[in-house]
Amino acid sequence: MEELSRRERYRRFFRTYVRPQLKYLIALLLLSIISGLFMVFIPLIMGLGLIDEAILKGRAELLTPLILSLLLIFIAMSISSYFSTYLSGKLRARVSNDIRGGVFSSLQYKTLKNLYEVKSGDILSRMMNDVQLSQQMFTTYLIQIFASSIGIILPLTIMLWLKWDLALICIAPTFLYLPVSLLFGRALRTKQRTALENRGRVSSALKESVSVFPLTKTFGLERYQQERFGRDVDKYYRSQVDVSKTGALYTAVVSITMFLPLFLLLFMGGRMAIDHAITVGILFTFFTYTIQFYGPVTTLAGLWTSLKMAEAGFDRVTSLLEMEEEEMGEKELIVKREKIDFEGVSFSYGSHDIFGGLTLSFTRGVNFLIGDNGTGKTSVFNLIAKLYKPDRGTVKIDGQDISQVKLTSLRKNISFLSQDVQLLDTSIYENILLGNLEASEEEVIEAARLAGAHGFVSKLPNGYSTNVGEEGLKLSGGEKQKIALARAVLKGAPIMLLDEVTSSVDKESRKSIYSTLRELERDRIIIVATHDYSEMGEGDRLMDLNKLRK
Repeated sequence: MEELSRRERYRRFFRTYVRPQLKYLIALLLLSIISGLFMVFIPLIMGLGLIDEAILKGRAELLTPLILSLLLIFIAMSISSYFSTYLSGKLRARVSNDIRGGVFSSLQYKTLKNLYEVKSGDILSRMMNDVQLSQQMFTTYLIQIFASSIGIILPLTIMLWLKWDLALICIAPTFLYLPVSLLFGRALRTKQRTALENRGRVSSALKESVSVFPLTKTFGLERYQQERFGRDVDKYYRSQVDVSKTGALYTAVVSITMFLPLFLLLFMGGRMAIDHAITVGILFTFFTYTIQFYGPVTTLAGLWTSLKMAEAGFDRVTSLLEMEEEEMGEKELIVKREKIDFEGVSFSYGSHDIFGGLTLSFTRGVNFLIGDNGTGKTSVFNLIAKLYKPDRGTVKIDGQDISQVKLTSLRKNISFLSQDVQLLDTSIYENILLGNLEASEEEVIEAARLAGAHGFVSKLPNGYSTNVGEEGLKLSGGEKQKIALARAVLKGAPIMLLDEVTSSVDKESRKSIYSTLRELERDRIIIVATHDYSEMGEGDRLMDLNKLRK
């Protein structure tokens, strides 16, 4: 995809995920203005009203109305706070859900090459944790910036109106915040990115450890796994501590600069009050407004560092969105079920060459593709299904260059059974139904019969409703293969790619699978990648990659 500037990334992100929730954002901004107006009246009522007029001048008749007005303001602020908190939570939840949904949808169309460069656990970490940070940039922090700006402007305006020279003295230390925030912001963004990357490694290590529990137990690797996981956790811990240490130092520095204007106010304002240049009420009002003024200033300074930390998460999320997408193609594939041709095809995984200048053909019926490990049998299938692109050369189906064919048109005509069978954590019935979501129950059962799966499924207590477990762990390797074959049969695609599908099944099941293929071969191109071609028939074609590779 095109390289985008940070500004363009922000703009697209806002337009896609925040603008649809704009009504909530506007409501929160209005509530911020209302809250700011309420806050600005409190020091005026207390300083100029209660202290100067009611208490120092002894006007008792003013006490009740002034106190009641304060009570009404506090009630109104409480109501405003309720709606602000509720709408803010709703906005964050909606935007987070939209971002996760958008990232998940985007990942479906990325190239496998790019997806496999990111560990699955790290993708999970980005989807859950980094999305939360990204969302905060456009909701929480945006609202806080607006609210803080209101909280600075209103008190400053009134202080300048009351006593402009004293106001300038009070706000002078704000210029210390800018260099401090810039310095710590950059440092925290770098440290936060490191922490997020380490958290992604922990997620990946945990996911991997759970998936290889049988290996761990049978080889007695418990202590080894604990030490390995412990190293990843320790790196994450140290990076978290580093972020906390830098953040704590920043807070300490900001706290020092926070007290400086109060000391200046008490020193200069106190002398003015003694000299009767200002009243005690005005001094109290200034004290309160100075705290109100520097509260948002401190918040803005803290937001800068928070934004820099959140940018690290935002970058990790957008890097997923900006991964290279599969080429969709423009033409419909017209399948005549006659021939698949590789014409001078070269392919490599990174710097590892698989084959160069490969030329071969597969025709209608059963084709056996053999070769030693690493000769590229699976790569041939990946190229036919357009999961990867050849470095050079052309793959054609019935004379049509598949690089020009629509992906949807191509893949609806292909059933791909990989050696590593992939099942969803749901029922056997639904796993078979994935081949054709519109199929009837009778069609699902018939596909299972053809694949030789109906026999063992019907003997299960819950039959086709039996849950296969995560990654099919409740089934044997052979049973998983049969379910996958039933799924492929149900799809009814004219091209079937079977990658070592008989490697995990017994002799009888192998015969059953090949018997199914014989029933299907009349109107299909079937390619079987295998080391064992003992079931090869008289009319089957044999392709030996050991000889064909250059």
